[in-house]
Amino acid sequence: MKSVLHIIDTFLPLTNSWIYYQIAFLKDFNGLVLTNRVENAENYPFDKDKIIQYPYFFIRNRLYYDSELKTKFMNTLKYTTDFSYRFLVNKKFRKLREENNIKLLHAHFGTNGMGFIKLKKALGVPLITSFYGYDLIQAPKREPGIYNKLFKEGDLFLVEGSNAKKVLINAGCDENKIIINHLGIDVNKFPFKERKSDKEIILLMVARFEEKKGIEYLIRAFAKIEKKYNNVKLRLIGDGQLRLKIEELIKSLNLRNIELVGLIPLNRLVEELLNAHIFVHPSVTAENGDIEGGAPIVLLNAQATGMPVVSTLHCDIPEEVIDKKSGFLVSERDVDALADRLSYLIENPKLWKQMGKYGRDHVEKEYDILKQIESLEKIYNKLL
Repeated sequence: MKSVLHIIDTFLPLTNSWIYYQIAFLKDFNGLVLTNRVENAENYPFDKDKIIQYPYFFIRNRLYYDSELKTKFMNTLKYTTDFSYRFLVNKKFRKLREENNIKLLHAHFGTNGMGFIKLKKALGVPLITSFYGYDLIQAPKREPGIYNKLFKEGDLFLVEGSNAKKVLINAGCDENKIIINHLGIDVNKFPFKERKSDKEIILLMVARFEEKKGIEYLIRAFAKIEKKYNNVKLRLIGDGQLRLKIEELIKSLNLRNIELVGLIPLNRLVEELLNAHIFVHPSVTAENGDIEGGAPIVLLNAQATGMPVVSTLHCDIPEEVIDKKSGFLVSERDVDALADRLSYLIENPKLWKQMGKYGRDHVEKEYDILKQIESLEKIYNKLL
C-alpha cells in the first residue's frame, strides 16, 4: 500500500483533532506520522509503529519559534552544523521511504512545509502543505517572505475555505497550486439530539483562551443576558494565556452564572455539547492581526449534535455556519448584536429544532470525514 508521511510538530494537541482524522481515516493510503514529540496518545488511538519520532532540529532545513531571537540563534547553529549530519539523515529517511513505500509528504501548517523542503528533495516525492491559522497570518507578518521558497518548490497547498485561499494568494502563492478541501469530523462520534427548552438553558463555548476567540465580547454580551434571564448559564471550556484576564473580567462585571471548565478530552466534549442548548463562538481579528485562518472545527462538532450556533462574520466561518439557517452570524466585536441574537434564540426555542436539523445535515453533507478523506485521497493520487 502507498504511504503518506504526515509532518506535525506534536502528535497531537487536544485541539488538533482534525489532523488526527486526516491521518487515521485514510483508506487507500497508509498514514505515517513524522513528529518531534508525542502527546495525548490516550485521546488519539494510533499504531505506535506508524509514528516516527525524530528530533526536528536534525531534519528540518529551517526552524521556526515564537521567539525571533531563538529562531535566529537556532537557525545559525543549524546552518553551521547541518553538513555534518544531513547525509546520515537523508540515508535514514530514504531507507524509510523504501521500507514503507512513502509516495508523498503532507506537512500540517505552513511552518512545517517550509521546514521540510530538503527532505522532499532527498526523498524525491511531492510535498503537500495544509495551512490552518496562525501560519497564514502571524508567520508571514513576523517574517515577510517566509514562504517564498515553499510556494516555489512545494507541489500543492490545501486550505479550509475561500477566505483562507485569498489570504494565501495575497501572501504570494500561485492560485493554481491551491485547493480548498474542507476539514472533516467523525460525525458518528457526535450524536444528534433535538434541543428543547429546559428549566436551565446552557450556552457553551469551547476555545483556547486567546484574543482571536473573542471571549471578552461573549462575556460582555452575557452580562446583558444575565440581567434578563436568571435561568441561563454560560460554560467556557478551554484554557490559555488570557485566563487571568477573563477571570478578572467576570469578577469585575459581577457575573454569577459563568463557569470556567478548563481543558477536557474528546469524550467529555461530546457530553458537554449534548448537555448544552446554544453554542457560541464570536471569533475576531486580534490586534496583532491573528485570525482563525479557516474556521474553528468545534463549530462543526456543535452543529453535528444539533445545536444552533451564534458566531461571527469572520474568515471561513460563514461557510461552516449558515446564517439564519443553522445559526446567526454577527459582526466582530459587536456586543449588542451578540446579546440580541442570543436573546432571540433563548426566547424562541422552537427555532432550535429547525436550526439544529439544518446544521446536522450541512455537516453530514460537507464535512463528514469519510467524504473528505475520499476527496483528500483523490488529491494525493492526482500528484502521483
